[in-house]
Amino acid sequence: RQDCAIGNFLQDISAEPFYDSTIFLFVSDHTQLGNSKGTIEPHNFLVPYLIYSPLISSQSISTTGSQVDVTPTLLHLLGEDYT
Repeated sequence: RQDCAIGNFLQDISAEPFYDSTIFLFVSDHTQLGNSKGTIEPHNFLVPYLIYSPLISSQSISTTGSQVDVTPTLLHLLGEDYT
């Protein structure tokens, strides 16, 4: 069975006046895969990160990132400077 929560949410608010000019960010908490025995390897942690906006074309990025990338990514989409 598919999880339709995000799709249902977007459909429910699609008639709102702010919808067409909003960037929606969906970021989950992190999880660790397998038994890492105390090591912190990026490939052991998968954090789903979905950006949706009617103004942004669809693309998939497979580069490894982390939660610290959320803010710079959003600022980039807004055309703002960041360091």
